[in-house]
Amino acid sequence: MIYQDGLIRFIGDETEARRWLSRTGCPVREIDGEGCCVLPGFIDTHLHPIMLSIFEINADLGEVSSIEEVVRILSGKAASIEPGEWLLGLQLDEQRFSETGLPDRHVLDRICAGNPLVIFCRDGHSLTANSAALREAGIADAPQEIEGGNDRGRCRQHSDRCVPRGSGRYCDEAV
Repeated sequence: MIYQDGLIRFIGDETEARRWLSRTGCPVREIDGEGCCVLPGFIDTHLHPIMLSIFEINADLGEVSSIEEVVRILSGKAASIEPGEWLLGLQLDEQRFSETGLPDRHVLDRICAGNPLVIFCRDGHSLTANSAALREAGIADAPQEIEGGNDRGRCRQHSDRCVPRGSGRYCDEAV
């Protein structure tokens, strides 16, 4: 392979590469790859590795089908976080639930009252939050001010207003 000025100029075996170089007179610095494979740089414009790390650190709720499962998964994650650290539940699909509705702020308060806890729904328009998260967002006493919100900690449509930017390690990336 011949690389020059940010571009791959030639691909082929060593004999062909040397012929190409002799014809073009291109100055070279030879690097012995010692039989290794050379790959171009990869750019993931969807930032999948970042999203994967957010899922790994927080709680993936995409497969749950009951409030009891939500409580079990989030309680396990809550046991390993520091005081004041945000906990996020991601990809909750309300359509999978055997019960109707999302867990409300009172259920989430029992999981981790001292830490902000937010569950983002798969639809990208809804979330439910505990009292600590609503306090951080400045709407603890009046979440109904958010369009579609109510006093149970649920926000629909403008749910991004329920969680302030800069509110935790992984909150900004998830909002």
